[in-house]
Amino acid sequence: MPTMGRVGFAEAKDRLSSLTASANETGLPFTITKNGKPWVEVRPLAVKEHRAGAVTISPVGRKVAVADLDEVFAGYEG
Repeated sequence: MPTMGRVGFAEAKDRLSSLTASANETGLPFTITKNGKPWVEVRPLAVKEHRAGAVTISPVGRKVAVADLDEVFAGYEG
């Protein structure tokens, strides 16, 4: 499983807020080391879900004329 990597105990103490925010944003755990050895692994409880109103568009390998988009979004209420 991919991880964000390892962080020393002192650095983790100084940056815990940003490290945990990154873990929640990416869904990747990170390991805190003590004396150079893995000590504890921090992982998000749940991967951030898409927010209401957010749109994710993935390419599907086809081209759509811009004029056609008006038709696609004509009934969209947002």
